[in-house]
Amino acid sequence: MLTVVTGPPCVGKTTHVQTHAKPGDIVVDYDALAVALGSPDSHDHPAPVAYVAKAARQTAIRAAIGCHRGGARVWIIDTSPSPGRQRQYAKAGAQVITLTAPPEVLHARAKDRPKAWHRLIDTWLAEHGEQADPRGMRAW
Repeated sequence: MLTVVTGPPCVGKTTHVQTHAKPGDIVVDYDALAVALGSPDSHDHPAPVAYVAKAARQTAIRAAIGCHRGGARVWIIDTSPSPGRQRQYAKAGAQVITLTAPPEVLHARAKDRPKAWHRLIDTWLAEHGEQADPRGMRAW
């Protein structure tokens, strides 16, 4: 099973995966990679660490999709997959879950994060819309 969890910043993508992933599942999470590579913060990474984490994430996604094809359970957190990445996920048979929440909830959750997070939330909502189904998720 390959599950891609998307949604705006502060919606709870990591929490969702932590709640549903089982021991031995592969989890590709940019922020976790950045921390593993030396970032002192879970959401505000120094530029060199961010650069290496992005490269590591690209490689991890390709490898995880390969493992999925071999039967592994894979979770990928991808805030806003590009059209090319969406095609890659679709080709691999991914289940896509898009978590949503009202803007005021997202901004409240971002209160202790860098100010740029508020702009990231607003940008995501402007690009993807604010409509959610009653379960708080949707798929593309």
